[in-house]
Formats: sequence, C-alpha cells, structure tokens
Amino acid sequence: MNNSFLNILKTTNAGLNWFYINAPFDTYVSDMSVLNEDTILFVMNSTSGGGVYRTTNGGTTWTQLLSQSDPEKIYMYNSRIGFIGYNGGSPATQRTTNGGLNWVTVENDGFRDVCFIDSLTGWKAYSGVKKTTDGGITWITQQLPTGGNIVVSQISEFSNVNNDTIWGVGGDVFYPGIGSRGMIYRTTNGGNNWLYQVPDTSIHIAIYSYIYFYNSFKGWAYSTGPGIHTIVGGDSIFYPLVNINQISSEVPSDFKLSQNYPNPFNPATTISFSIKNSKTIKIKVYNTVGKEISILVNKKLNPGEYQYLFDAGSLSSGVYFYSLFIDEKIIDTKKMILLR
Repeated sequence: MNNSFLNILKTTNAGLNWFYINAPFDTYVSDMSVLNEDTILFVMNSTSGGGVYRTTNGGTTWTQLLSQSDPEKIYMYNSRIGFIGYNGGSPATQRTTNGGLNWVTVENDGFRDVCFIDSLTGWKAYSGVKKTTDGGITWITQQLPTGGNIVVSQISEFSNVNNDTIWGVGGDVFYPGIGSRGMIYRTTNGGNNWLYQVPDTSIHIAIYSYIYFYNSFKGWAYSTGPGIHTIVGGDSIFYPLVNINQISSEVPSDFKLSQNYPNPFNPATTISFSIKNSKTIKIKVYNTVGKEISILVNKKLNPGEYQYLFDAGSLSSGVYFYSLFIDEKIIDTKKMILLR
C-alpha cells in the first residue's frame, strides 16, 4: 500500500464490493502487509497509538506488537521475517524474525520499497538501491546510472520479476527544449548492473512513481496521473552508467575510434576515441546480427581524447561491435569479444 488511509477495507469478490473490517480504533494506516486472509500486519505513523499491529483472524481482533510513533512502511516476507522503516530514512530499518513480537535495528536508513526472493536475498530502495544476501542483517549499495542528461538517478519503487530481473522508477533526465522525462530502470543480473531507458511516448511524463511487471516483458509504470504499458519489455535501447573521462584536451588531427582494451574482456573494457571538433558524439553497441544493444555515449563533447569504461555485466558471452558516430554520421566500427 502506498497511500495512507483511514480504517481498513476488505473485498471477497475481486474488488467489486468492499466493506469495513474491525480496526483497533479510528486507525490511520500508513502501510500494510497481507500474508493471507487471516494474517495481516500494518504500521501506523502517529504520536498516539503508533506502531505495528497484527491480526491472525482476518481483522476480528488486533494486537499491538510494537509501540513506536513513526513507522511508515512494512514488508513481511513470511509469517516470521519482516521489516519496518520510516519513509524519510529515519529511524533505521528494523527487522523481525518472530512475526513482529521483537524488532532489531539493522540499517541507519529506511525504505520506500523492499522485496525478498528468499529468506536471505532481497533489495530495498529509498533514493538508492541496497541489496542483502544475509536476510537483511547487512546491506550493500548498488550503483545506479549517473551523468549525461540525468538530473536525479534514484529508485523509489521497484518490481521484482525473478531472481535476476528487477524494474524500477524514480529518476529523471532533462532535455533542453523538451524538459524532464521519467526514467525506467532495469537490471537482469540482480542489480550488479542497472541500465535505464526513457520511454518513447507522446506523453512526456516527468517522473514515474509506481511500477509493476507481471513478467520480464509485460508491465506498467505510472505517475500520479498518466502512465505507460509495455508487452515487449519496454524500448530496445537501454542506457548504462555514464563513465566517460577526458584524458587529454590537446586537439587531435582527426576523429578516431581505437580498439577496446582488454579484448577479449570480462566483464569490463575501455573504449578510447578522439574528437577534433566540438560535435555531438554517439557510441553504439551492436550484436552480430546488427541489433542495437546499447548507446554508451550520446552528448556533445569538446575536442580532445576520451576513454569510456564499458561494463558488459548484463550481456552474454559473444562477439559485439561498437561504432563511433559524429553528428549522426558513422566514422568507424570495431569488434570486441566478451568471454565469461
């Protein structure tokens, strides 16, 4: 649940009709986790009666498990393991392993969204994304794309499809003359590498707040108003972390694309290129059948020599090609080999 509401409603006919169920009092529910038709836990952010509540009989009776004024989010992986946190990052994320009877602080920031694929492996997001592999005891920050036209790179809500594929929203890019556009994030290796796309749509949504994917290809993303829907896994182009460095400002005699090093590589390699005039530069990656896999660079650069660190962690072993474009005109293409 993402919006706070008064009291609790229940449906038994797929949402056609709703009725109130018993609540402890005029409860201001901040977030809820439903385990089954009998067991429900919710948190209330209030100086009067705030904390964690649980029912094991479908809402007939409730028990306050924790008296605390400010929890806003709750996630229960199962009837024993769960987490509560504050939307703004304070107080810390707290964890229970006995169904909410006891809570222990495990993190110094809270969360807006959290999901586990088993009792050990999970992710949580507030502005960045963190992953745990020990049941939430420790959390490791994952790297999101930055640089280029990106204004804010953050994930506030995500949708876990399987052990590897996760979609997320919350960041935005800015294009002169167009304005802000919302970013859709995706990882296909459990968050080791996050890529993003800017949906090609006539609805220029400035930022997306909600996302849900039924599988790797079919999903929805929405703001507080309009939204988008895909049945093919979004657009074909995903942008990676912008990791480009100018290593020399000396003006070269020509435009040049160098062979990547190392080659073969696993999983990262450096691509070097030279620019003799201030131009709009693109470097694109293709597979062996000519399908565009990714755009590594897409920006106007000053004259000089540059290096781009290409992380191919989300790609499978094989032969790939990368091309240098100057003002949309292809200059050169090189072959690179990814060996796992």
